[in-house]
Amino acid sequence: MKFKKTILAFVATLGLIGLVSCSKNLDNVTTKLNTTARRDRITVVAEFHDEESRIFSSVTPTVYLYEFENNKQGDEIESKTLVNAGDSQNIGKDTTAKEVVFDNLEDSIGKQYNVVVKASIDGYAHTLKTATVSMTDEGTKANPILIKSTDEMSAEEKFLSIQYDRDGYYVLEEDLDFSELKAEGDEVYKLNPMFTTESNSFKGSIDGKNHTIKNFKIESNNQYNGLIGYLEGKVSNLAIENAEITTARTSETNTGLLAGYNAGAISNVEVKNSKVKVESTAYSLTYPLVVGGLVGTVAGDDSDIAVVNSKATNLELTVKAVHRATVGGLIGQVLAPTTIRMGQNISGNNITGLKLTVNQENKTSTKDDILVYVGGFVGSTARTITDSNVAGDIVVTTALSSSATYKEGLKVYNVFVGGFAGLTVDNSRGAGLKNVSFTGKLEADLTPVYTAYVGGLVGAMNGISVTESRAKVELVVKFHKAEEVKPEENTKPTDGEATKPEEKPEEKPEE
Repeated sequence: MKFKKTILAFVATLGLIGLVSCSKNLDNVTTKLNTTARRDRITVVAEFHDEESRIFSSVTPTVYLYEFENNKQGDEIESKTLVNAGDSQNIGKDTTAKEVVFDNLEDSIGKQYNVVVKASIDGYAHTLKTATVSMTDEGTKANPILIKSTDEMSAEEKFLSIQYDRDGYYVLEEDLDFSELKAEGDEVYKLNPMFTTESNSFKGSIDGKNHTIKNFKIESNNQYNGLIGYLEGKVSNLAIENAEITTARTSETNTGLLAGYNAGAISNVEVKNSKVKVESTAYSLTYPLVVGGLVGTVAGDDSDIAVVNSKATNLELTVKAVHRATVGGLIGQVLAPTTIRMGQNISGNNITGLKLTVNQENKTSTKDDILVYVGGFVGSTARTITDSNVAGDIVVTTALSSSATYKEGLKVYNVFVGGFAGLTVDNSRGAGLKNVSFTGKLEADLTPVYTAYVGGLVGAMNGISVTESRAKVELVVKFHKAEEVKPEENTKPTDGEATKPEEKPEEKPEE
């Protein structure tokens, strides 16, 4: 009997040693929580520093939300596993962050909740971090969040917290200079785009109160790229200065400095002294490239969707593509609504000092149409645009790559270039141009493409009206001989191409 007790004691001791040992397995993981608790939503960003790189590889953290009242933790409301909460971000050496959102918390203003992060390893659960949050009505239209510097946080840092609150109302109280946040040795502050998916769009409101945000660079390869990737809310009275966005993506992309995709309202927004650089290696029918200086795509049926009274000053756009490309100085494309009485309002916008360069190289291996739409204001539009002007230079260059394997590649090569719009699309919802203009130089240096439409104001119009509009343009159009650009394995140009002039002399400026 005594011997049995000794064995049991020994086993218990081993178990205790095992527990102690296991409990130390995650002791060297440092966890930080950034929580935003407003109205009916709690956003939790969990940041983990683990030198052994187990978090999100062999160890999966989970965030638990509990009721909290009278300093006591109550019932569990919900839990979310971080591995299913979107892509993790590597934000430093051995440091990774992920985000979860608990939403639809009804009647929660004034309540408190406990947020607990746990993880299991070798069958043992560990609590990594706990935080108590209090719900407020901050960020409502009646109580907007004021972006200004405080003792605890700079205005720039507070602006970045917008990414944790997709429905909030924000008001800028001062200019934001992101050079104040750049790391030592960096030339410019690198800002991550916010709300880069349709399912996590920004639906709130940002009123800049005519303040400026400046000195930052966005490097993003998302489908929707911009300060706000996918916008369904409102942005107004804001200037963006000395900013740059660069994208190198192998599939569909919508890119603009303010928004990649706009299904909301933009008014009185200016982009100045800034750059947009997009290079796409995608050459598939399903992977279009859409780029605008302010916005990539404008679309939707809501009558409040708008880009009005906005402008671009000294803007430089450089785009390289190998398949479909739709590029505009302010807006890449405006799509037709599905409801006849609804749709976008595009009016009162202006561009000065534009430098727009598009290089398109046909590398097609299929019979999919190569469609290139370039305009000083918009690449293509299926909606009416009024009271808007463009001044600047446009250069469009196309080439048939020697790597193109589709033997009749020229038959699918179509280019539409205009000083104001590349293409206007007629549809039952109505589209037209009224009181618009282009002033500047337009140069198109083209291979013997199958179709090419180049115009001082519009490249091609499909049955719509253009009224009270004008172009004062220095127009240069060049066509190269097929043998200069076309690989031997491709067929010769069609009869249609053979009738095109080898080179069109430079025309004098016209009214």
